[in-house]
Amino acid sequence: MQFFCMSYIRKDQTKRKGDIQMENEIMQDDASVKAKGGIIDFEKLRKKTDNGIVKSIFWFLGRGFDACSKFDAGMKREISSWESGTSIKLEVPGGPSLLLQEDKGYVKMLSPDRIAEPDALIRFKSMASAVDVCMGKIGTYEFYARNCFTLKGDIRLAMSVIRCMDIIENYLFPPAMSRKIMRRRPAKSVTSAEIYVYILWGGRRK
Repeated sequence: MQFFCMSYIRKDQTKRKGDIQMENEIMQDDASVKAKGGIIDFEKLRKKTDNGIVKSIFWFLGRGFDACSKFDAGMKREISSWESGTSIKLEVPGGPSLLLQEDKGYVKMLSPDRIAEPDALIRFKSMASAVDVCMGKIGTYEFYARNCFTLKGDIRLAMSVIRCMDIIENYLFPPAMSRKIMRRRPAKSVTSAEIYVYILWGGRRK
């Protein structure tokens, strides 16, 4: 009987030591987090999330320019007015950027630092305005009307780019969203599914 009592006491003591050690570790972690300025930096988290959203949408938009320049008649007409090698850059201050260039009647996406002085530089005034456009909260014409960006370069080229963005968004966004943010939905030459296949997997090429 004495043996079992001593065994129980030892187990209880071991458990208490384990609990105390765990409490100390939790207190140390809590102190470490507080020393860094708070449990969660929500502002930093929001900025990181917004940056990720815009970066992802820029990638889809760049691939959309590539796809629609190959398969959409309206996009082909727009690009036919561009000079050979025309370059356009969209950028967010302190955030991601997208560089596009005309190449033999098509539009390709390049590394953002490939061209130092593009023919048109469209700079969003804030990350918030970029998120609004990229997430389809506002349309491109409302984006223009609200003066949400600054432009360096050819304004006619910039307006052509905005019309191209409308064409691409009409393929990428659901019909209900497109009707809400567009004054007039451009006609489609192919299905949205075909554009998505090309964007994601390379699709067909000419």
